Amino acid sequence: MSSGGAPSILGREHRRLTVGIVLVVTFFAFEEMAVFTVLPTVLRQVGGIHLYGWAFSGFVLAQLAGIVMAGTLTDRIGMTGPLLAGAGLFVAGLLVDGTARTMLVVVVGRAVQGAGAGLMSVVVNVAVGRGYPPELRPRVYAALSTAWVAPALVGPVLAGLIAQTLGWRPVFLAVIPAVVAVSALAGPAVHHAEHRGTAADEGGTGEEGGPGIVVAVGLSAGWVLVLAALGTRQPVVAPLLALAGLALGVPALRAVLPARGGRLRRQQIGTMTVAALATGSFFGAEAYLPLALQSFHHRTATEAGLALTTAALSWTSGSWVQARGQARIGPRNLSAAGLALVAAGVAGVALLDWAATPWWVAYLAWGTGGFGMGLVYNSCSVAVLDAAGEGRQGGAVAALQVLLTLGIALGTGLGGAALAWSVSLGHGRAPGLALFDATAVGAALVGVGVTRLMPGPGKRPAEVAALPPQ
Repeated sequence: MSSGGAPSILGREHRRLTVGIVLVVTFFAFEEMAVFTVLPTVLRQVGGIHLYGWAFSGFVLAQLAGIVMAGTLTDRIGMTGPLLAGAGLFVAGLLVDGTARTMLVVVVGRAVQGAGAGLMSVVVNVAVGRGYPPELRPRVYAALSTAWVAPALVGPVLAGLIAQTLGWRPVFLAVIPAVVAVSALAGPAVHHAEHRGTAADEGGTGEEGGPGIVVAVGLSAGWVLVLAALGTRQPVVAPLLALAGLALGVPALRAVLPARGGRLRRQQIGTMTVAALATGSFFGAEAYLPLALQSFHHRTATEAGLALTTAALSWTSGSWVQARGQARIGPRNLSAAGLALVAAGVAGVALLDWAATPWWVAYLAWGTGGFGMGLVYNSCSVAVLDAAGEGRQGGAVAALQVLLTLGIALGTGLGGAALAWSVSLGHGRAPGLALFDATAVGAALVGVGVTRLMPGPGKRPAEVAALPPQ
């Protein structure tokens, strides 16, 4: 078994698995590109700017619940069930979104989608951990990042053209056949992969798998209350909501994180924190970039969406740089460089909150940020999988995905709260978005400091084999 080629060299079974998980990532990518592009159009038609941020944070907070439950389920019953259940929820959410008449209904549909996406995202990452040896995982993640290329090139343009000619509803509804087709293709490959005789597949998970539905509900409900507190203008209600949210969300979050392991645990949690700060900064800014381009620079949905294309393509480039430099440079240095580039990219996006800034700056800024994310995101994923050990990937991946998703939820939620407050106080959209973008830059720079807790060049966790059950 050589590590010098693509993952497909491992044989037909691995090729089938690779194709299956790449297809899942491809339709995720297309849906995200399309929705980010058309949501400003949805806002113009149905109103509800105070709920605009919830169209993003509602998705990812529900995704938290799906992720936690998937971490338990994949370690206990396998990957096939969570994959198919996630696809069903995703289709149901698309139906709700495509027929919505108010922004509130759009938010509900996005939440249903998010629960399904959480289930499927964990399945993809566990499949990488169980289906490939450690030396090939960086290349598999790079291949998954490459799956964003076609959606990045086609998604924003196609979604923008559909929204401008047929309306925004077909953008949601047209994804449904793709979800069904991908599930039919990926399901058998994933099912076959989990019966190849690895320790996890043979039922060696025992008590592992992590917390279940109670923790999932606590995570989602707790952080919903925290974000609701940020968005309310009631001085008495806001602190009560925040305290109730923290009382639910913090213990639930602690239950998901690795509980034991000494220095290795600190490395794991440090890596997950870096990933959370990166995703919160990047995706928080990206959620409002099309809105800024359409509101302040009067760009079309297609032109605004193409800014997302530049980031997706440069993310792929960064992923391949990460794959080639992981052993020599190390996840710590790659992540620090990536977060510095994310900070620079978000700073460029902040300039777009002023109409005097040339609108094409969006392409330069977001290409820079995307390359940085290609470095940091995959480096963190590889580091967590390496530290997890065989048969423990489900819980470790779920914990990482929880932190990633919580970062996105807080990023998009803070952006939505700043936007709603700015508009409600009569200042318009620009000051709120500028304030949030400055906060996102700060979060990325904090992440650069936290990378000190990650493994350095050429280092693999020595305690992996002895890591106790989470």
